[in-house]
Amino acid sequence: MNSDVNRAAALFDGMNLYHHARNAFGDRDGGYDPVKLARTIAKSQGCELVQTRFYVGVPPPNRHRRLHGYWQARLHAMEENGVFVFRGAVNYAGDQGQEKGVDIRIGLDSIQLVLDEICDTLIIFSTDQDFKQIRPTAINVAKRLGTKVRMKSAFPRTDRYSVRGIDGTDWIPFGREIYAASIDPTNYWPK
Repeated sequence: MNSDVNRAAALFDGMNLYHHARNAFGDRDGGYDPVKLARTIAKSQGCELVQTRFYVGVPPPNRHRRLHGYWQARLHAMEENGVFVFRGAVNYAGDQGQEKGVDIRIGLDSIQLVLDEICDTLIIFSTDQDFKQIRPTAINVAKRLGTKVRMKSAFPRTDRYSVRGIDGTDWIPFGREIYAASIDPTNYWPK
């Protein structure tokens, strides 16, 4: 990572950001374009976006046919736009679904990005405190490679809705205007 450019990789915890955007901005569709949002946030931090990664649990079609179809179409469009996509499982206990594999994949991929010297900055779009465990390992790996890495967390915030970022990271709260500028107008819902 001996570059004059501060290269950033953006990792989106899809459902975490969805819930915060719904609560902060009233967005019930989660219709942001991760590349647009990541590029804006990276630029605000003096970084060049070099990679965007999106992680979400996708319900099986036999449980939620429409939602499964939505995610298949939306994730395919993201992949076509150069986004690395991770499709986690959703396990059910009764009617309640819970994502499986998303958080661990974000953690593993974060360390792999540092090992492969892809970026100087990890921007995680989440407030999940489990991710604070990534930072010491990422810093240690970078140190062994003779490099440095920064870790930041990006999340929605308004005057009426305030959450905190991932402990131990630089926090990047963003408002409605930045979020609205990243909206993807495409309707991915199956007909």
